Amino acid sequence: MLYILNLTAIIYIILLCKKKNPVSLSMYWVIVFYAIYIFIPIFRNQITEFNGISDDLVERLASYSMLGLISFISTNWFFMLKWGKLKKVSLIRQIEVSYNNVSWLFKLFIVLSIILVTLTIGASGIINIFNSGSGRIWLYETNNNIFSTFAELSLFYVAIIGSVLVLSSNNNKDKKKSYIIFITIIMFISMLTFARRYVVYPLFAIIFYKLSKNTNKVKIATISILLIPIFFMVMFMTGYFRTFGINDFNLNSIISYFQYGNFMDIFMSNTDFVASYKYFSYQIEYGDIFVGPTGYFKAVFAFIPRILWPDKPGYTSVEILSILEPQKVSQGFSAASGYIGEAHAALGLGGVVIVSCLWGILCGYLDNKYHYIITNKKIIYNDVEVNRGFTVFEYYYLYTAMLLITESHRGDFGAASLHFILEIVFIGILLKLVSKKHHLEHIQKFTN
Repeated sequence: MLYILNLTAIIYIILLCKKKNPVSLSMYWVIVFYAIYIFIPIFRNQITEFNGISDDLVERLASYSMLGLISFISTNWFFMLKWGKLKKVSLIRQIEVSYNNVSWLFKLFIVLSIILVTLTIGASGIINIFNSGSGRIWLYETNNNIFSTFAELSLFYVAIIGSVLVLSSNNNKDKKKSYIIFITIIMFISMLTFARRYVVYPLFAIIFYKLSKNTNKVKIATISILLIPIFFMVMFMTGYFRTFGINDFNLNSIISYFQYGNFMDIFMSNTDFVASYKYFSYQIEYGDIFVGPTGYFKAVFAFIPRILWPDKPGYTSVEILSILEPQKVSQGFSAASGYIGEAHAALGLGGVVIVSCLWGILCGYLDNKYHYIITNKKIIYNDVEVNRGFTVFEYYYLYTAMLLITESHRGDFGAASLHFILEIVFIGILLKLVSKKHHLEHIQKFTN
């Protein structure tokens, strides 16, 4: 079954590559799916953590994975057909992001971030992070500080807005300036923060955007292959800095680590994909686990205090792990069993089908709308061709891939959707507000 699953995924990836713009949410969803449910089991014998997993269990997991992939394809393929294409999208109503206003917003959040980080860890804390890493500071020394959550989150906001600053720049001068600012900020945040997602998501949002507009398939394939070692090094170095700090950087120890360590273990330890497949295998081997579908709606009732709802459901991943490894949960450990494990625990086999089908529809629809917008940005005004800039919809599209799809594949849609609202939608609302005047001026210009 694993062989058939692998073949099915590869065939669908090839079909997606035949599209004019192959880089899409659908492609990204299948690639992440492949990494978790196909790549890991194929190379399981080279990964120490899976040395004891039986071939029979791998085949069982492949059967569940096959159900998920086929369900996704069954709804997603429709949007590749001619009658599944969007006929028209109101381009004039797509809010264009104003570079100047984003620049102002960026500066505001830098100031806010500096204030919050200073209130949380102080100047001495920042020095300690550079000396000995951010892990100890953010995980243990800021537990009782009310500003800690907002301080780290503000750094993510800076990185997100920094990526939008790059994408909304319209001329060479602004582009060069925004790239220099973004790279500087990302390097600083990679050393200062603990969560690697704060660096990886904004960085790859820019790369995803550039590739999604490209129709040269050879160039896309070449860049994508080159991105694998880049992704690995970004994850490895941010992990190194958060553990040891920049002052203790030791090139010889890193070389020795790679020389005598298991490369596949090192590579996989810098992603959460191994944990997702590992706990998915634990879940299926354990037997029937049912936690209900309420975890999918965590974002809806997350803000209701437990004093008003004592039995408020927790995150699905925590509910599953509480059954598999209750002691680890009591110690604050968290891990998920992949989106298939989550769907199966929520609604059984029907849940795997429903969730996968919904992902197929969402990715297909957003892909069609996005590619319609980016290929029809030229507007004729008074016989002059005008190119419209980066829009709020494109921002949401990119971060649906970077955050919502990535974190949902790990296995907790409730947590992913909550993060999406607090981190991505919040910034999206601000972008819309600060670009409103700019947008209205454009509407008046093109409708008068």
